[in-house]
Amino acid sequence: MPELASVGSLYAPPGSASVLSFHGGGFRGYFSALIANGLEARKTQLGDSRPLGESFDVICGTSVGSIIAVALAAGVPISKLLELFEEHGERIFPPRYVLKTKPGFFRARFKSDELYKVLSCTLKEKKLGDLDRALIVPAINETSGKPVIFRSYDKSQEEIKLIDIAMASAAAPMYLPLHRFNKQRYTDGGIVANGPELIAASDLVSRFDIPVAQQRILSVGTTMTPNSSKIPLSRNDRWGVLRWVFKYNRLQPLLMDGQVEIQRELLRSLGPRQQIHLDIELTDEQQKHVHLVLADKRAREALKNASEACLAGVSGSRRTQLDTMLSRTARRVAYFSYAGSSVLRPGFSE
Repeated sequence: MPELASVGSLYAPPGSASVLSFHGGGFRGYFSALIANGLEARKTQLGDSRPLGESFDVICGTSVGSIIAVALAAGVPISKLLELFEEHGERIFPPRYVLKTKPGFFRARFKSDELYKVLSCTLKEKKLGDLDRALIVPAINETSGKPVIFRSYDKSQEEIKLIDIAMASAAAPMYLPLHRFNKQRYTDGGIVANGPELIAASDLVSRFDIPVAQQRILSVGTTMTPNSSKIPLSRNDRWGVLRWVFKYNRLQPLLMDGQVEIQRELLRSLGPRQQIHLDIELTDEQQKHVHLVLADKRAREALKNASEACLAGVSGSRRTQLDTMLSRTARRVAYFSYAGSSVLRPGFSE
């Protein structure tokens, strides 16, 4: 639980802050978990045996990335995350042999029982208020029709369970049911912020008084495929649901990848001190086996090979920058009470 700084103490923002962000992408999040495992191994090579999350002041994630982010912020070992994908992936996304990657038409294609069961064993009854780390997870409140950002440093959200946050942000439309808690229904945060590092950068400025120019940001994707269209221009342009979603499968990748690109470009234009994005474009052969809901052995092997290639491709100045991030020590969140005011503000304690 975040500590309370002494009454009247003035918040002195640290000289810099670091962000670790995980993107959404269904079972492709296995790639992200493998990257996290590789980064932690690199920390060990640098002489630091602490968990990966201990190097970053802010951890954020969307959709499947929210599961990884919540787990790291709660101190769950990365080995447990890998176990979730490797041992439970096919029970969360049971294989189908007809329209095997298509979403449900009349109802969500998969149930969420298995995912909830696994996360219950991992996260227990922990709540946002139990964390002393800065955690950010976006989702959509379907009931109110508005985006919501779950923050571990928002005192009004202290009683929200971590499992509800992860389930809400990971509730991919048409694939998984909406998640319900506190008489509200929630769906996938990837609809609005599949890459949440821009939110983290904004919060560091507005809530922690740390300018973007003093921020180091490391984001982890879920693999990429070429987004250029392969549909001949001779085809009819009056696409309905069947063409957008089922026949051409263009809606989901354009929505997810398009807004990530815009958000990354916006963040880049703000000029963070360092900005590294770890991701890789799948080969033609790997693309045949990888999808949001493919969790079989071939999918896992393709994602594992992709993660190894991605990490092997980090060299030169990017390697130096990455090592600098991994060598840092994360700060804890504390609430500061300013003289003459009863309002508590979050900050980082040294």
